[in-house]
Amino acid sequence: MQAGLSIAKSSKPTWSQIKARIKHWDKDQLTGLIQDLFGHSQKNRDFLAARLLRDSMGEHVLAPYLKRIEAAFYDKRGWPAKRLDLKDARSAIREYQRATSDPAGTLELMLVHVETGTQFTHEFGDIDEGFYDSLCTTLHEIKKLLTSEEGRPLYGQVRARLGELARQADGIGWGYGDYVGDVVGEVAEDNEDEG
Repeated sequence: MQAGLSIAKSSKPTWSQIKARIKHWDKDQLTGLIQDLFGHSQKNRDFLAARLLRDSMGEHVLAPYLKRIEAAFYDKRGWPAKRLDLKDARSAIREYQRATSDPAGTLELMLVHVETGTQFTHEFGDIDEGFYDSLCTTLHEIKKLLTSEEGRPLYGQVRARLGELARQADGIGWGYGDYVGDVVGEVAEDNEDEG
């Protein structure tokens, strides 16, 4: 360590600290900061596009998030990824949800996650408990959304896909197939009760 330098224990920066710093910034300073964030990483660009351009980009705003979900399972050639990264697939869903608060887009990403995982199992065989736990967690979030007030109107758009998912998952081990069938049935029942 260099003489005269002392490294104090630093805590993680908080939003309150950041907010206090930028509170009195003018428009140009804030625009410059956002431009720097945009240039810093692809994830930042995707977030800003989802937050600010969703109305003009439509479903195209989902593309980078869908790509991350697919990359969690498959490499660019369509072979299994060297390391399954289900954590990043679920992070992509959460990041989109935080950026947009868009239930339809979030539902699409969650369904693609579970559908892709189910397809992956059919192609490459039984995986492990953690793999199915990740898919079941996402499936539980789908159920929670589709049985909520904001999500019920989306059910008709995905009913057939959920039925196909249950059919595809039937017989898959670790209790996964049974869980998918149960959740799809519960979501259908809940939405029929509302209809």
